[in-house]
Amino acid sequence: MMASYRVLSYDESQDLDEWLAKRKLVLNHRTRCTLCDVVNVAKLFKDAVPDLVDLRKYTSHCSVALKLANWRIFNDSVLRKLKISMPDDVLQELAAGQLHAMRLVMFFLMRIEQDRYSMEPLSQELSDVEHELLEQQQEPALEKNGMVTLAKYEELVREVKVMDQYIKSTVQKVEDLENVIRSKDGHIKKLMDQLNTLTVRILSIDNAINEDDY
Repeated sequence: MMASYRVLSYDESQDLDEWLAKRKLVLNHRTRCTLCDVVNVAKLFKDAVPDLVDLRKYTSHCSVALKLANWRIFNDSVLRKLKISMPDDVLQELAAGQLHAMRLVMFFLMRIEQDRYSMEPLSQELSDVEHELLEQQQEPALEKNGMVTLAKYEELVREVKVMDQYIKSTVQKVEDLENVIRSKDGHIKKLMDQLNTLTVRILSIDNAINEDDY
């Protein structure tokens, strides 16, 4: 699933590629495996915003789950203060070393370096995110690369939640019906026992009457 927080424009991608080339940083599989550990990304951010990054908060891990936990700490401690907080789906992609998410983080790092002495342009850029997401909701369900758009993803999530609620409701109804059936079965058994007892008494009375006739 592609990152839902931000889609880089063509010009932004070009700027990022030039910036990466100047830093001799290639986001290939090996590099992404290194950068998916937030410790290494935190070091890059510390060069740009040293007062915000405390490297002692992070420990390298091999587990994706623990890497994700590190990314959540970094998101709350650093990115949120820079007004570029990432949603959890993007953090999961970063922990997995997904290219789109990694380019997104590198793009924001590039902008931070460019605006080191004035964060206002970056803040203005990020304030347009909501508008871009609204525009994405008007896009087709599938992008050209076959990835699901945010609008379609959110729609699918809502449908899954509705279906889950329907299934839970149906299961509850079935359990209620089973309880009613068990209750009725109990009443029927009780009535059958009473009927059998009554039948035995009637037969006893008939036998007694017949004996008296003789």
